[in-house]
Amino acid sequence: MKYIQRPNYFTSQFLLEKDFNDEQTYHRDMRLRHNSLLHEWGVVEGLKVTRAEPKKIAVSEGMAIDKYGREIILLPDCTVPDTINTINLDVDVLEANTTIEITVIYDEIKDDGDEVAVGNDKKYTRTSERPKFVIYGSKTSKDNLQDGNVDVKTGFAPTDDNVILLAQVTLDNNGEVTENAVDNSVRKLAGAKLSNLDNLELDGTISAENLNLTGNSTIDGDLTVNGNLEVKGDVIARDTEHIVGDVSLGDADNHEVKVTGVIRSGHSSGALRVDDGLHTTGPLTVDGNVGIGKNNPTEKLEVAGTVKATRFEGDGSGLTGIGAGKWSDGGSNGIYYNHGNVGIGTNSTYAELTVNGSIGFANGTAPMMYIHQSGTSNAPRPIIAHSPRYRNWGVEYRDQEDIMVFQGSGQPVLSVGLRYKKVGIGITNPTEKLEVDGTVKATKFEGDGSGLTGISAGGTKWSDGSNNSIYYNHGNVGICTNRTYAELTVNGSIGFANGTAPMMYIHQSGKNNAPRPIIAHSPSHPNWGVEYRDHGDIMVFQGSGEPVLSVGLGSKKVGIGTNNPRQKLEVAGTVKATRFEGDGSGLTGIRAGAETKWSDGSNNSIYYNNGNVGIGTNSTYAELTVNGSIGFANGTAPMMYIHQSGTNNASRPIIAHSPRYRNWGVEYREHGDLMVFQGSGEPVLSVGLGYKKVGIGITNPTEKLEVAGTVKATRFVGDGSGLTGIRAGSETKWSDGSNNSIYYNHGNVGIGTNSTYAELTVNGSIGFANGTAPMMYIHQSARNNASRPIIAHSPSHRNWGVEYREHGDLIVFQGSGEPVLSVGLGSKKVGIGTNNPRQKLEVAGTVKATRFEGDGSGLTGISAGGTKWSDGGSNRIYYNAGNVGIGTNNPTQKLEVAGSVKAIATNTGNRTAYGVQSVVGGNRNGTKFGLYAQATGGTSGSRFGVYGRADAHNNTSAIVYGVYGRARGGKTSYAGYFDGNANVTGHLTYRTIGQVSSRELKENINTLAIEDAIETLEGLNPVQFSYKKDHQKETHIGFIAEDVPDLVASHDRKTLSPMDIVAVLTKVVKEQNNTISLLMEKVQTLEQKTQSSAF
Repeated sequence: MKYIQRPNYFTSQFLLEKDFNDEQTYHRDMRLRHNSLLHEWGVVEGLKVTRAEPKKIAVSEGMAIDKYGREIILLPDCTVPDTINTINLDVDVLEANTTIEITVIYDEIKDDGDEVAVGNDKKYTRTSERPKFVIYGSKTSKDNLQDGNVDVKTGFAPTDDNVILLAQVTLDNNGEVTENAVDNSVRKLAGAKLSNLDNLELDGTISAENLNLTGNSTIDGDLTVNGNLEVKGDVIARDTEHIVGDVSLGDADNHEVKVTGVIRSGHSSGALRVDDGLHTTGPLTVDGNVGIGKNNPTEKLEVAGTVKATRFEGDGSGLTGIGAGKWSDGGSNGIYYNHGNVGIGTNSTYAELTVNGSIGFANGTAPMMYIHQSGTSNAPRPIIAHSPRYRNWGVEYRDQEDIMVFQGSGQPVLSVGLRYKKVGIGITNPTEKLEVDGTVKATKFEGDGSGLTGISAGGTKWSDGSNNSIYYNHGNVGICTNRTYAELTVNGSIGFANGTAPMMYIHQSGKNNAPRPIIAHSPSHPNWGVEYRDHGDIMVFQGSGEPVLSVGLGSKKVGIGTNNPRQKLEVAGTVKATRFEGDGSGLTGIRAGAETKWSDGSNNSIYYNNGNVGIGTNSTYAELTVNGSIGFANGTAPMMYIHQSGTNNASRPIIAHSPRYRNWGVEYREHGDLMVFQGSGEPVLSVGLGYKKVGIGITNPTEKLEVAGTVKATRFVGDGSGLTGIRAGSETKWSDGSNNSIYYNHGNVGIGTNSTYAELTVNGSIGFANGTAPMMYIHQSARNNASRPIIAHSPSHRNWGVEYREHGDLIVFQGSGEPVLSVGLGSKKVGIGTNNPRQKLEVAGTVKATRFEGDGSGLTGISAGGTKWSDGGSNRIYYNAGNVGIGTNNPTQKLEVAGSVKAIATNTGNRTAYGVQSVVGGNRNGTKFGLYAQATGGTSGSRFGVYGRADAHNNTSAIVYGVYGRARGGKTSYAGYFDGNANVTGHLTYRTIGQVSSRELKENINTLAIEDAIETLEGLNPVQFSYKKDHQKETHIGFIAEDVPDLVASHDRKTLSPMDIVAVLTKVVKEQNNTISLLMEKVQTLEQKTQSSAF
């Protein structure tokens, strides 16, 4: 439209629906234009969010304007639905302990109360403009909740859309709203837009509840603010010398004050005074001297008091009395330097760093080691090696391929591709998720098994030619034989790789199953072998049905010669054995506890002598003398109790050297709760279990550690000034000339290098002298530590390597943070391509191996040892004479399914994908169906023999076919043949179309009367229209099926037959032609008469 048009009315004008709508549209557009151009969008008034209940919020009445100028009005009676903050809070809609955003948008609907019926159509007398509340911050999105009043969406609320932010609400750990959890300050307020004026002079006072200035504003004079001044952007102060009095910057812990220039002191002392504690998260650089507790420091750092630190730098020679270049303290050699190598706990070093013990890392999240300093194309590097001589036995990282290789003698054992997320066993460069060069042995596999067995899914029998490795014959399975005499016949042995899983299940379920032979001699002798009797839980070894040995699994009783034992062991017959255990009173007639001795000749396994017991020896010197070790089966119960009860027992030796030297060992002194290690009664080490204090050389320590004597250690925490008399902070470094064996630089330690890129950088290898102690500890203590990289590529690539995730006890080999190989140390499960394996081995991708071992039940869905593919009465999968039945046990085709079949296919690239592809070939005559579908039964509902649907996603150039038919080469070819009615709701495009009209198909053939034809034609009223479901609203011409005369109407008056109308037109036109012909003859006759009379 070129100009704005306003409706105009005059007397006797017939007004249509469009006229009234145009009237409303004119006024509404003007109001929206006014609102959007003269006002900033946001909250005008009210709409305050408050807490109503722990899981309910309320919004007060008010008004807002969106960026299109639409007015969002919340009336007093229009409250937030009662369930706004209880939407699936107990399931997966809103997460606990998170912040959500409450917004409002404009919405309009048609209410059912305003509905009126116009013919068969529904019309509405009103359009309701009502607000709709949208909650942002959910982990899933759901629309039209609570009667369509509420939407829930993920992410954050948009800041430049038609969404008006009202408040932020913080949910606690229970998903509830606390008293102070609603923040209304985040809302955007509406205001007036002012034009860009060069000079705007105001002599009076500007009074506004909300004043928004979108451009730059310059105030040449003074600005006086009686209330608070809030600046949400940056404040740039050109001159700060005239701020008088106290100045307060920020009012919350997270507020920041940024100073780009220099802070100078105006204090009378000339110094910058900070009267409160000072905390800095970044480096603190001081050009001059620093004094702590001292006004005029003379050194770089001078402290009047004690210095306590977790680490000192320097050569330490003045501190320890040990000359720079060698750390050794006599015979113990706690830390020793020798020719550039460092030994901890040993002076026999075979690498740059040799540790006789374990390494612990206090930082629970930092990588325990970096492989490289930087770069992505470093040379291959051994991470863990057996020894300097065998560098190619261990783990090597190959940076160019991003592969972690476990190798032996340089040959790959296990390779983990961190970049391509592939794992190889026995191969360096795997091409699949898991590629194994060798045999794979597992207790279970999952998948279709086609690649594993070479047998396509749904095959008719398992056979590979003459070998007949696996063969199906009339419902029996033969392994290594095709001569089967039972449901499963094996020519050889059966092995079970999983040493813990049951080798066989006797019953599927239930507790009162009929007795079942487990092992039988042959089909003709089923009662010779082992039988399980579920009623009684008895395993019976039998011969000819008579019990030989019965084991009561529930009663824990064994019978020999009887199947109903009433004692732990009941024998119906004579017992002959080489040895019995127990008191033997019933067997031997010897009273239990009599002074006898239990001995079996020279071995003297157990020997009683005058009240003492000897185990492994008959020379006893105490109540119990053991020649060997004592084992405790219960791994959690105390191995010994010191006292029976009470809290004031006398001191008691726990471990003593011998009966003669009882005061050499460990003694527990209950008075004080002390564990005292003593020699000749003198304390060596005392541990206060109650006071948590340790004493060395003293019984009652008063500090965490109190030593009566000299302390010798590899490290001290503290300034050491009291130990050495050396001033703390002396500027030294750990270096031994040009070698720089150990070098401290900016808090990092270098061994063999002074170019450090991590807290500890080693130019060489790390050796561990103790071959059994852990080489490294991941965490210091406790549980629930944060995830921690163990091995990382470099400081810039921390998520390439190996990470330990304590929540789940997982070791994850990762590349760019994505899991490549995950090992569940607690769950005993391994995942490739996933960090949450649910099986012993779960692979997210293709598994390629040269061989698999196992029962294959998880792969094929066939239980191990099953006789045929069947599960009793349901017969879900059944093989019979080469045919496969699913849901039926009597398949007559290669594959017969009693039920629904669902096929899902996804094309990749531009290739063709088939959900179902069916090909029927052959040169034989007869009927062939590529796809035959039939839907029958029932008295209501819809039946679809074939249902076709095709969708194109946002691709206007795509051509989609719900059903595509093509027929060629026949005498008569039908791309589609329909025996019945065909209903087309869209366009019908065709080159030629023919309606069946053969005389052979018709009866009651009569001539159409001209009177009926003319009457019908006069009753046809052509109209213009568009289809409701046509979004493009294309205009058509035609007839209304309900309005046409009966002669051309269908029985349901919903459709029309073009041929019926053509027949009516033909009859009328022919009659008109006859009439025209007669008129032409009359005209010619009149013309001839006229010409004759003219002469």
